[in-house]
Amino acid sequence: MKFYWDVDTNEAVYLVNVKDNTKEPVDKSGTLYKSVKSPGMWSIVPKNTAKLYELQRSVLIQAFDQEPKDVEIDFIPQQVVASPDAQFVAAINQSANSVEILNSLTYDRYADPIVVGGKPVDLLFSTNGKYLYSAEDNGTLTVIGVTYNDIAANYSFSIICTVSLDNTPSHIAVGPDEDYVFVTCNNKEDQQGHLVVIEKLSDTVFSVKNDVSVGLNAAGLATDPTGVLVYVANTGSDNVSVVGYSSLDDSFNFIRNIDNLATQPVDVAVGDPTGDTLLVVCKGSNKLIAVHHDDRGSSVRQELQLGTSPLSIDTDSSRAYAFVTNNGSNTVTLVGCGAGVSNCKILEAAIPTVGSPAGISLSLDDAMVFAASNTNQSLTVIKLTNYQMQGAPVDVGNIPTDIVISNDNKTVVTWHNALTSIGKGTYSKGLYIYNVATGAVTNKLNTTDVIGCIFSPQVPVKKPSSSPIMMTMWKCWTPLHSARS
Repeated sequence: MKFYWDVDTNEAVYLVNVKDNTKEPVDKSGTLYKSVKSPGMWSIVPKNTAKLYELQRSVLIQAFDQEPKDVEIDFIPQQVVASPDAQFVAAINQSANSVEILNSLTYDRYADPIVVGGKPVDLLFSTNGKYLYSAEDNGTLTVIGVTYNDIAANYSFSIICTVSLDNTPSHIAVGPDEDYVFVTCNNKEDQQGHLVVIEKLSDTVFSVKNDVSVGLNAAGLATDPTGVLVYVANTGSDNVSVVGYSSLDDSFNFIRNIDNLATQPVDVAVGDPTGDTLLVVCKGSNKLIAVHHDDRGSSVRQELQLGTSPLSIDTDSSRAYAFVTNNGSNTVTLVGCGAGVSNCKILEAAIPTVGSPAGISLSLDDAMVFAASNTNQSLTVIKLTNYQMQGAPVDVGNIPTDIVISNDNKTVVTWHNALTSIGKGTYSKGLYIYNVATGAVTNKLNTTDVIGCIFSPQVPVKKPSSSPIMMTMWKCWTPLHSARS
């Protein structure tokens, strides 16, 4: 389950699991995954033990779960990417040397295949959705224009231009400002890797700006949030190259390598909203290495276990979560990465997918994840289902602080803890008991200050000349610690 929150405060805050009485420090706004197997309640409270609950702010918390679904198509996709502003996805079809456009609701063809000059090896939409870039094995980048027709109310696709690359391309990335397209390429003879920087000169003209030598067998790549730094995973030299833009000579230049990584790094992503965390997917060791972007060999690193033969990684728009395809174990791993290198952790180790998942991408609204097979004519769509409030809020008195749910999930009890001070408001006394089936709320002990309340397990209660019936018991505590049931 994924939580979103945004607290209007300058204070640090805790995310508190009220049911388990556990808490963890979080930023004032962010996202977080939690494994939730039973009803519960979470609260945002200030990081202040003296006045634990004194935070009268506007708070929004949402959550989602993952729902994978396999989709059959009539070609092997290898990579699927979602349009950032329309209901279609693009996929690779190497057998036909084409890029396919599919309706993201039915996964039928949205438009005719776009035939390119060679076998496409990677593709990516521009951030604004106006361009679709395809890299082909004949050393070409094809720039496809995406145009909306107001009269026909649909999109059309046409090749705008092609850019010649000196070597065989591998992966594509784009910068946040739409000015540059980055392509990793490799020399077939000596495996020397290159980062080719392609500049957009006009709406229809793209040209190579820089060709920067990196490590051996350059593979996946990623840009930092500013677009100034580019990180390249070098499978053949077990490192990540850092390339940066210099305004002094208006060019991208090699800066350094991040060395001594686990074997065969095949892809890299930038985690956390500030861009400080790099996530390096290492196929040879089945590891995800979390490392600081400015690592010089002495920074803290963390190794996380992935599935078999991991291949690709993508993050959500907040860079707080990442999804990794495990080609050899037919799964996707979900990683929490929004709070720095030391706090990266596996949230879901094995979300099931189609056989041999390869490329992976998220829709721009983070509502769907697409994992494409490189052996089967299918892909997996992971729907990130939002859990939101149903119906109108239920009135349970003023300033409730605690909640408990019966073992049969039929009754919810809330109350204000009399030992808790929250601002200047007047709290309601007693217990507010909500019937899940009917929606009715009753107030019990309405003149009593309550501290805590628990449900006992269901126990049989015998009546004369009658079969045993089941009765739910609850017990609460007042400031004098007397028990009522």
